Amino acid sequence: MVLCLSLVCAEGTGSEKEPGLPLKFIRAENLVRNPDFEEGEELPASWNWGISRNAKATCGMDNGVYYSGKRAVRLASASDFGPHVYGGLQQDIPVEPNTGYILSIRAKAESQENAWFGGGPGWAVRKGFPSGSFDWTRFELEFRTGKETAWPLRIDVDGITKGLWIDEVRLARSGEGDIADISYRARPFSGPAADKSSLKINKNEFLIGESLEAEFCLLSAKDLGEAELEFGILDKEGKKYAEFPAQEIEIKKGENITTLQLNTKNISAGAYRFSAGAPGKKKEEVFFTVYSAEQAKDKLLARISGLEENNNALKVLAQDLENKGIDCSYQKVAVTVAENFLKYVSQDLTKREIKRAQDAVDEIDTMLKETKKDLDGIAAGGRKVLEVPRYVPTSSIKIEGPCFIAATKTLSGRAETRPVFFTGYGAFGQVRADIEKFPGYGINIIQIEFGPNSVFPSEGKVSDAAVKDFLKVADRAQANNVAINLLLSPHYFPEWVKNKYPHLKSCSGGFLQYCIDAPESRRVLEDFIRFVIPMVKDHPALHSVCLSNEPVYTESRECEFTKNMWREWLQKKHGSIGTLNKNYGTSYSSFDDVPAQGSNVKEKPVYYDWAVFNAERFAGWHKFMADIIHEVAPDLPVHAKIMMWCPVADRGTTGWGIDPELFGELSQINGNDCCKWYARDGEYCSGWQVENMAYDLQRSVADKPVFNSENHLIMDRDFGYIPSAHVRNVLWQGAIHGQGATTIWVWERTYCYQRGKPGCGTASGCPDRDHKRGFFGIHHSSI
Repeated sequence: MVLCLSLVCAEGTGSEKEPGLPLKFIRAENLVRNPDFEEGEELPASWNWGISRNAKATCGMDNGVYYSGKRAVRLASASDFGPHVYGGLQQDIPVEPNTGYILSIRAKAESQENAWFGGGPGWAVRKGFPSGSFDWTRFELEFRTGKETAWPLRIDVDGITKGLWIDEVRLARSGEGDIADISYRARPFSGPAADKSSLKINKNEFLIGESLEAEFCLLSAKDLGEAELEFGILDKEGKKYAEFPAQEIEIKKGENITTLQLNTKNISAGAYRFSAGAPGKKKEEVFFTVYSAEQAKDKLLARISGLEENNNALKVLAQDLENKGIDCSYQKVAVTVAENFLKYVSQDLTKREIKRAQDAVDEIDTMLKETKKDLDGIAAGGRKVLEVPRYVPTSSIKIEGPCFIAATKTLSGRAETRPVFFTGYGAFGQVRADIEKFPGYGINIIQIEFGPNSVFPSEGKVSDAAVKDFLKVADRAQANNVAINLLLSPHYFPEWVKNKYPHLKSCSGGFLQYCIDAPESRRVLEDFIRFVIPMVKDHPALHSVCLSNEPVYTESRECEFTKNMWREWLQKKHGSIGTLNKNYGTSYSSFDDVPAQGSNVKEKPVYYDWAVFNAERFAGWHKFMADIIHEVAPDLPVHAKIMMWCPVADRGTTGWGIDPELFGELSQINGNDCCKWYARDGEYCSGWQVENMAYDLQRSVADKPVFNSENHLIMDRDFGYIPSAHVRNVLWQGAIHGQGATTIWVWERTYCYQRGKPGCGTASGCPDRDHKRGFFGIHHSSI
């Protein structure tokens, strides 16, 4: 029998190439060795497996789970996401410079987080797998090489992953014909005896170059024998426009699935009919359209124009209602987001980021329909509206338990000093540029930074340019009721100082790449603080100071300052070397013989002592900076951006120097950097446990407000859809667990990976309005 699958051109809608050109979809050469993992015993041949630090990651062959062939490779990890903690499978691929390539991979996952594939120099080309669990799915990534002639292909697990199965890895040059994957799978028969068929495609409109994914399912009540599958595209005259290699399969009783993965790059724009079926059976058909980039751009531009008109009308309606004394803060957030993001969409179109623009337009369209419904209901008198007290930076902010107390004012003019939630963004150029827009976004705080290298750019030179720039931003922030958290960024340390004093380079860890205990580095930091703080301390917009960014101190074993401090600490604790030997079960001759430790966890008493020593030393360094600040500005609150997932979820970080209790003692705010990501599968809609436990831990050791000044509520490089409800959930749950302020990572527009989802931008502003109305009840329940 012959089972035919064909694409039939139904109607032309324009073309980017001369119609009628015969296209041969010959698969380009796959440059990956052992791409299906059929070779190898415990580990796949031609691939290298490795782990970083103490990552509890594994790799092995799985003969029971695979997409095709007889096996697949399975990756797993029991380690939480953290800096340089990962397991990776790598193969170095010979490539040609300045050449386009397409990397495709089939994957299946069970409860995975932070896994990705890609590679290249610095592993900068990445695409993340969806969080949670998913069945076999084909993923594709297109990139262009630079000067390199070898390209490291990576598949990494960077977080807790129960299982990630990989099969059919392909890397081929683009432009040598198109990559068209055709595969056949059989599943067990599970229903009543019947002959049924179905045909599905992933969507009905494609931009040239997007991947068409078709699945034809034939449910057979009996064995049908050999079948030859034919794939093809027919033009409107019925001639072959493109052809694929025929494939023979055996149709047995049960459910048989044939899939086609086709990149539409070499298909002319037009309307097509995709049909599939068996001889003598009813044909299944689906229709779809392929648009050229210009056609898609024109369609989107027309939609943008219509949405701008709708948004302008909503803006006028909201203002009219506010002129009547009706607070429309919530709706104005959506109007502001739409107004700005429609401009961003136009920028995307000029850069041919059609898919990104399409997603944003769809989201804005839905958002404006909901906003119109709200405003119409308010105008008709069918909805009760409560006033939102807005933060006004007219006096210094006070701290009472878990609350920030500040001046507020409502639309009707009612002034009140009361608890205020601070919600906003960090941390680079765009937050500075958009300050005037933030009140409309529902935002009342930002975090910006500069470090010692800005003040001391070279030996003998002192510059106040960074401070003056900060003060200009602060003036604008005050005028727009926006507070600023200043990150002092001691990791931006002058390189000329390290070159002048080479012993400073004996230590490292995270962002801090110098010895923190050397008098030379401390002198630079003290001079920096004493220069900056007097100039900024009295500005009404200054909310607080963040002492350091994601501080860890992991490697100082070879540092003479560390060795001396370590010996003194041991002697103070144990008293004598004999007592230490008794406690350790060792035979050291003196404290000088006890080696300083690294960050790798050891099941020994010496490592416990080292972890305590390092935590006390690191907190002491932060206290050194805090004390100088408070000498100059006694009432200025400080905190440090400690990564709270470390003490809560990863035992392997015990030697990193992070102790929430010690940091709580030296700070007026429980500062942190934490994350709560959207879960696309599993029992919960988000990975809530770590962040909520982290906040609870900090509040239990210090009854002070939590300030997550790098709130990771969307994973970096997450290209998938994130519902706005996730953002509201993260911010509300944070408030319930003691979060009084947050700056979300990050308010930037980039084209290297996804940033800026309009629905999530709206959601970030609305909880701020909610919190301001209901702060007392929230914190009464969380104290």
